[in-house]
Amino acid sequence: MLVRFTTNKGEDVWVNPIYVRLLTRKRKHTEIVMSQSSLSTHGVVRIDAPMEDVAALLNDAMPPMNYLPDIDDAGDDASSTTVPGMF
Repeated sequence: MLVRFTTNKGEDVWVNPIYVRLLTRKRKHTEIVMSQSSLSTHGVVRIDAPMEDVAALLNDAMPPMNYLPDIDDAGDDASSTTVPGMF
């Protein structure tokens, strides 16, 4: 789910939390550093909000991490792939 923030310049931006790499504090602004960006943000979105509030909003918008394979009635793994280190 996308999260709407207002930048320190008053512009509305929509952030996909999957692409957030880092939250940091610079002066009085919270910076959201993105792994993917548009040309207008250059990969950093600066907002006037506490970092903890930004982190909570992004965390709530993250999709569930359901990587468990489907198990058939016999108890066998019905999926064709597994993710190493997830079980």
